[in-house]
Amino acid sequence: MFIAPVEPIPEDAPASAIIAALEVMQSSTGWAILTRNIKANIAVLENQIIDKKNEDGAELSDADIDRLRDRRNYLVDLGYTPFTIINGLKEGTIEVPQDDPYPQNEAELKQMNTREA
Repeated sequence: MFIAPVEPIPEDAPASAIIAALEVMQSSTGWAILTRNIKANIAVLENQIIDKKNEDGAELSDADIDRLRDRRNYLVDLGYTPFTIINGLKEGTIEVPQDDPYPQNEAELKQMNTREA
């Protein structure tokens, strides 16, 4: 099966473009499939945590259960990633990442110099 490559969003795209792209992704069939699989994996992990047994029926140690909890939490966060980014951009709690390590203006240069001092 051939999947046409998607044109990446430019690195200097405004927050509104990133929000729009994420909202389109969330309404896609592909995202629905991914979230269905994420939810199924979370359910499997929750059952193993509750039963304290792995998929083969072997008893799990406390350390193993902690690792399963970590994996479950990671999957929950993964499922909410688009919402988290959208809300952060709308509320201004996260910024569009800038990959350029050099200051873009005088204020950034001064800020960089004060951090180094």
